[in-house]
Order: sequence, then C-alpha cells, then structure tokens
Amino acid sequence: MPKTVWTPRDELVCGKLDIACEIAIRFESIELLDLLADIRHECERMEQKLISRKEQVKAMKKQYYKEKTS
Repeated sequence: MPKTVWTPRDELVCGKLDIACEIAIRFESIELLDLLADIRHECERMEQKLISRKEQVKAMKKQYYKEKTS
C-alpha cells in the first residue's frame, strides 16, 4: 500500500523502528539498539536525498518549460 502524509506512524519505517527499539530495550540488547540507530540514520539520509532529488526535478521541469516557451 502506498504511503501518504496520512499513513499512521506505526506503518512507516520510523514507527516500526520505534517498536523494534522498545523490544530491544526489553531484551537489554545494546548491540541491537546500535544497529537500529544506524538503520534510522540511513533511512533519514535516504529520505533527505529523495526530497532533494524531487526539488531538482521540479527545478529542471521549470527550466525546461521556460526554455521551451522562449
């Protein structure tokens, strides 16, 4: 199912990571908590890159249509 701004947090990666962290805390697994923190960092990094690429595409489209109409 596609994710939207209305998708509940527990269905998104960050929400699932929150639940996994709670489980890791119950098991007192520092190693697992570190791994989950690394996964969260990578997810945030990828999300920012996707946002930046989306902005690049918008700018390129704007420039393309500007040149096409000139």
